[in-house]
Amino acid sequence: MGTPSQALDYDTDMQTIRDYVQSVVETQAKLATSYTSALDNFQTTVLTASPADAKPDVLGAILKSSSQSRNLRYRPSRTRPGPILGR
Repeated sequence: MGTPSQALDYDTDMQTIRDYVQSVVETQAKLATSYTSALDNFQTTVLTASPADAKPDVLGAILKSSSQSRNLRYRPSRTRPGPILGR
């Protein structure tokens, strides 16, 4: 059988484990509450959007898309490329 000091060490170790498990459970509960709250806030935002917010801006989207596509065209570089590293 173990000595009294080993029994005290065991009890201390078990209490440390219980404290750690309790801390993890509390943290998980806080995260779940925060996540649920964030989902509720998102749902409220989506459900309370005004009709003006829900109306698509088709012309603005087309103009923005066309201006972005013009910027993405290939433009050859007019400058010499820099030195290649490692040579």
